[in-house]
Amino acid sequence: MNDLFSSQEEYYNEPESIWPANNKKVNLGLILSILAIIFLGLIFRTFNLQILNTNYYQNLASGNKLRRIYITPSRGIIVDRNGKKLAYNQAAFNLIILPIDLPQDKKERGKLYQIFVNDLKIDVKTDVEKAIALKIQDELTFPLEISQADALVFKEKYAAFAGFALEQREKRTYAPDLSHILGYLGKINDTEWETYRKNNYLLFEWIGKAGLEKQYESELRGTPGAKEVEVDALGKTKKTLARIDPQAGSNLKLTLDYKLQQETKEILARNLAGRNITKGAAVILDPRNGGILSLVSLPDYDNNLFIAPKEDLNQILQSQDQPLFNRVISGLYPSGSTIKPVIASAGLQEGLINATTTFDCQGFLKVINQYDPSIIYYYKDNAVHGLTNVYKALAESCNVFFYTVGGGYGGFPGLGIERLDKYLNIFGLGRKTNIDLPGEEAGLVPTPEWKENNKHEPWYLGDTYHLSIGQGDFLVTPLQVARYTMAIANRGTLFEPHLVQEIIDNASKTKKKLASKGEKIPVSENNLEIVRQGMQQAVLSGSAHQLKSLNVSSAAKTGTAEDPLGGEPYGWFTVFTPYDNPEIVVTVMFEHGGEGYYSAEPTAKEILEYWQNNR
Repeated sequence: MNDLFSSQEEYYNEPESIWPANNKKVNLGLILSILAIIFLGLIFRTFNLQILNTNYYQNLASGNKLRRIYITPSRGIIVDRNGKKLAYNQAAFNLIILPIDLPQDKKERGKLYQIFVNDLKIDVKTDVEKAIALKIQDELTFPLEISQADALVFKEKYAAFAGFALEQREKRTYAPDLSHILGYLGKINDTEWETYRKNNYLLFEWIGKAGLEKQYESELRGTPGAKEVEVDALGKTKKTLARIDPQAGSNLKLTLDYKLQQETKEILARNLAGRNITKGAAVILDPRNGGILSLVSLPDYDNNLFIAPKEDLNQILQSQDQPLFNRVISGLYPSGSTIKPVIASAGLQEGLINATTTFDCQGFLKVINQYDPSIIYYYKDNAVHGLTNVYKALAESCNVFFYTVGGGYGGFPGLGIERLDKYLNIFGLGRKTNIDLPGEEAGLVPTPEWKENNKHEPWYLGDTYHLSIGQGDFLVTPLQVARYTMAIANRGTLFEPHLVQEIIDNASKTKKKLASKGEKIPVSENNLEIVRQGMQQAVLSGSAHQLKSLNVSSAAKTGTAEDPLGGEPYGWFTVFTPYDNPEIVVTVMFEHGGEGYYSAEPTAKEILEYWQNNR
């Protein structure tokens, strides 16, 4: 133990023995002087870095950053059957913001937001602050409506600001008169994000929100690209280190005829205005394949406003006329007498009636309550038609004939509610048509079970009578009426209405033609021919006689449906032409437009006149 301690003492005393005894004070002072100089140098260096040249060194520190930037693919274009561009991309100025490069101070960012509002008329605060909160590093893109001159002024004025830039990129543009068909684009919202993120969408990416833009989002979008770049302190690209090019989305070729679409809208709008109403619908189908030639819902809107928002957009969103609502596929209305060709088909197919069966129409049906003979129900007609067969019943729209066929009377059994429901479903009612547009409604074919569950009432004979002439709780869309008219016109095929006939891949240039889908309805051609002849008789001598002056043969049915709330009736008209080999079906509906022969029929006639002069 003593040896261990002695050795330690020798060790600690050893340095002292190497210093000459007479130089100890001199050497210690020299060391302290050197340390003092070093210390002062460090202080000066720190002051220089933190105070005198803070901006220089901050910029130097952030001068070389790496960014991975998403590259938006060119969205596929949409053209009509003749190649006319309907939805396409135009070069336009976009405000590009990279949140990661914006000032960290919230007040400083607020100044930038106000600059954008003042100079670019756009409010980006909500989106940008959300991106910052979520630590999103992707670019945010805001399409602008500014001129080249204004863009140059803005670029020069704010060239020294970091985090944003003005660049020419693509802006979606739409041809007019197609808002309910094409739809529009908008930024993904939180709910949509949960679905789209699975397909590598960015939080603030623009997607289809309505119409074909939404229905065919996956085809139109394309495949995004990306690039890794080196940027300076202002976020400006200095060097591209790596790049994956985007792939443009596929193009859509439609069955639509744009000129016919424009003319249909103009005719419908003019006739609605003549009745001092604003709401109506018209749809034109090709009965040979179900292709939609025209689809107009009024009022409509300018879908370009959704790309670069303007003040007019608020008027659209707040309008009581609901211009965003597509009445052709989503509007639900009682069909009125346009349903009678379907009821006639059912009666013929079930063998209840034939071409010679007649009923005596005295202008009403008189039904005595089976429990209380003092209670009598009258089911009215629009006229006294006398002895009436199926041809005359369709031509003159005789209610008594169809009351009897549907519900029975005076010993005649009638179809009854079960068979009525069966054939209404066969002709595509109470279910969606599967048109390639979002937001379609299925309509309503009421049943005893439905009435019990929803109205807590039993089904009465009167309900069957009302259903037989397209009244009561029965609801259809204008597209459904056009569809069953198409099936009668083409002698039995219920096609699915569709807008897109071809998808063209921009990368491979291959074309994918979409086959028409249809189902054969279980009604014989002989029975359908009887119905067709009755509808032709309506043009030659009946309620659709206004079409007799056309240079092409046609078959049609008028309809007037009572408003359950007591307003003006809904006016209907549906027609196909030419009679022997139909090429076109036109269905028109006026909301609260009055009698169908007075409102919808003249409109359909004008459309057919244009078509026959330009076919």
